Amino acid sequence: MKNLQNILAFLGVFIVFCSWISFSQALQNFVPVGCFKDKLQDRALPDLIINHRISDPVIDWSNLSITVQSCAKAAQDKGYVYFALQFWGECWAGHSGHLTYDKHGPSTHCERGVGKGYTNFVYRNTGVDNECEAPRVLDSEDRAMTYSKKLAPFLCDEHMVPGWYRFKGKAGNAIANTCPAKWSCGTHMAGWMKGSHPQPSQGITDAKVCIHYPEQNNCCVGEEPIKVRNCGRFYVYKLKPAEIGCFSRYCGNGR
Repeated sequence: MKNLQNILAFLGVFIVFCSWISFSQALQNFVPVGCFKDKLQDRALPDLIINHRISDPVIDWSNLSITVQSCAKAAQDKGYVYFALQFWGECWAGHSGHLTYDKHGPSTHCERGVGKGYTNFVYRNTGVDNECEAPRVLDSEDRAMTYSKKLAPFLCDEHMVPGWYRFKGKAGNAIANTCPAKWSCGTHMAGWMKGSHPQPSQGITDAKVCIHYPEQNNCCVGEEPIKVRNCGRFYVYKLKPAEIGCFSRYCGNGR
């Protein structure tokens, strides 16, 4: 009898260990943030992307990590950085999640990596760009569209590291979205964005940067594709080096 009890105890520990290993493997592309309150009329993460209470794969109560991993993949496929499990199987996310996930305060109503009713267990995807939290900064005064000193040699973005950037300080709080004057931004051919900026709910959007060629009085002699996101308090841009040598530079809207 005692041997049977020992065997059952060992099996119990083994099952818990295996469940933890499975859950740890599921976390390889995302990390837990914590347990937070939610409200029906003011969702901290407003987009319901999967409801595993009614959709496949339905909740496996013996292994909730399957539900968490499925939610993580769905969020990653849609470009969400922050996502959460609520009511054991509802998968919620939001493009401005980095600003709103904790808006209603912390909670203790979570268990086994998921939230109970009106409670989010929040995760952060590491498998998508986290552009709103750690973008590179462009903040020099000579990058502002009103900086009109003719420099020799010209400043340029030929050796810019590809990635996400935000404009800040004297450079302005966004990329210029009107055609800069001649010799603006300390360069010969100033880059500026056509069109308007997106709303936070739109996530990452496509845009075009126009290149101003002053000798031809042409504000858009060429276009470069970029990505743009409204992070709530600022904009970020996925930029790459200028492709026309050291004659062009992205301009900020600094005045």
